[in-house]
Amino acid sequence: MSIRNKICRLDRKGHKATMVWVKAHCGITYNEIVDQLEKDSIIDGSTIGIPLNTQDQQLVLKRNLKMGWRVECSKYCQTNPTRYTMLYPMLPESYWHNNYKIPRKYLSIIIRTKIGHGTFPSHLARLNLRSSDLCDACEEHGDLDHYYFGCSRFLIHSNILYNNPLKCGLAAPLNTAYIFWLNRSDVVFYIAQFIKNSGMVI
Repeated sequence: MSIRNKICRLDRKGHKATMVWVKAHCGITYNEIVDQLEKDSIIDGSTIGIPLNTQDQQLVLKRNLKMGWRVECSKYCQTNPTRYTMLYPMLPESYWHNNYKIPRKYLSIIIRTKIGHGTFPSHLARLNLRSSDLCDACEEHGDLDHYYFGCSRFLIHSNILYNNPLKCGLAAPLNTAYIFWLNRSDVVFYIAQFIKNSGMVI
């Protein structure tokens, strides 16, 4: 009678069979046979009809779901390069902002900046929600770099934002894609300060 049949018979009688993997084969009767059966089962084995308990099912489902997400995310990032996929080419284990104590209203602006979405002229023009991609205040290309580093409305605060990361050893010239890609806590703090002090809304 096969081991599988014995396990199924025990299960039907209400008994639980526990298997223990023993690393060394010396002195253990039939361990080589069991080891060979285990290796063979990987290649041509069939499943045993013993149902998993709810907790084990949840673990298996969660693991499979996460693996599926990772595969799909990786495929998407390779075929659809965007500002976001350049920052996060793989599905992150946790949210990047979990370690920061930043008020939600500033955090949401930082997140929108990271992914390149917001109410700045170049994005609105790309979505055909605005006829021009020029900044209303400066008549220059109104992209994120302009809003963070060049707009006359935020110039005092932009200078502070530009100079603080330089003091921390970052090399000029700075742009939003680069400073957000770094994901450094000191730089994120400077960005949050800039958003708060300038009153910028994106």
